[in-house]
Amino acid sequence: MVGTAEDGLARDLLAALDLPAGVLAHVHPHDEMLRFLADSGVAAPRLRFEYLRSAHEALMTAANVLQRAGRPWSALRRVLDFACGYGRLLRLLVRMVDPQRITASDIMPEAVEHVRTCFGVHGIVSAYAPDTVDLGGDYDFVWVGSLFTHLPRGRFEAWLARLAAALAPDGLLAFTTHGPSGSPRARGRGSGFAFLPQSENPRLDTAEYGVTHVEPEVVRQMCRDLGLEHCGSARDELWFVQDVHVVRRHGAPGTVVVANAPHARGRITLCTCDARGQGRVGGFAGVPAEVGDVDRVAVRLDGRHEFAAQLGPPEVDATDPRWVRRQWLLEGDLRPFGMGEHRCTVFAAGPGQPLECIDGQILAAEAESAAMG
Repeated sequence: MVGTAEDGLARDLLAALDLPAGVLAHVHPHDEMLRFLADSGVAAPRLRFEYLRSAHEALMTAANVLQRAGRPWSALRRVLDFACGYGRLLRLLVRMVDPQRITASDIMPEAVEHVRTCFGVHGIVSAYAPDTVDLGGDYDFVWVGSLFTHLPRGRFEAWLARLAAALAPDGLLAFTTHGPSGSPRARGRGSGFAFLPQSENPRLDTAEYGVTHVEPEVVRQMCRDLGLEHCGSARDELWFVQDVHVVRRHGAPGTVVVANAPHARGRITLCTCDARGQGRVGGFAGVPAEVGDVDRVAVRLDGRHEFAAQLGPPEVDATDPRWVRRQWLLEGDLRPFGMGEHRCTVFAAGPGQPLECIDGQILAAEAESAAMG
């Protein structure tokens, strides 16, 4: 549960998102997403913060898919969170949709039991082979985060067909993939699809669950071969590393526009304090080019004090001109705020958009110091 000194950043983010502490009350100790963050080098004081921040980004990504399709959360009769794990997204999803209208499925039985007990959703234990799993059907929205990023081609195609078959006639399937900009070992293999038998989850067979990189055009062709409509994809949409694809049954009514969500994404790349108490926090923030440009970055210190960061010139992403980014920097004297550690949470937005939390770090003022302005 949130409550220890290490969870200060998480508490700050909960307050910024107007969420109760109970949202993080049921993080399972075996949650592989929390372990993955730790294994990726996220320091202990940031673990639950980044767990929550990444979950909120996934929720906003799913919401963007629905909004562009003209589907409010309130209109969804049945929702499937497939490959739900221990509920990183579910803890937020149940605040948008009645839990009794949500079905959660995962290959780990203990994870399914955990989310059923903690969040009140329906649960289905999955398996490697799609034809052995009864998912029910008639789902208005199916979300699959970070599963197709791990499947060998045969399973990829089989699960794509199986999940699409579980849709309502006008339902939407949104899933994420690692795009072509990923691992050097996955690039240049000619087919546009590369599978590496390695995994961060030791409980799963690496022949069935590894690391997959796929070209968007390959996904589109798979959909055509399966008689599905590939509505579009948003490149590097989720966490800067995963493409988001939206698929529906062929002949479904209406038009679905797929594009990067308008919210800001970014990172802290500098967070230091020198012996004189001068603190420096900097990084980058970006928004889709169709939004315009990043026009504000705010740094909150200890969840109470807010300062506007200085912005560098706009830069169009050379590899994907759909993104515009700015470097940002805040410098100042930390001594009036006291010695020791200070929590920094950073928020950014484009014109007319709400501020979104992009990152958080602990800033240590350790010398004879320890006001930013």
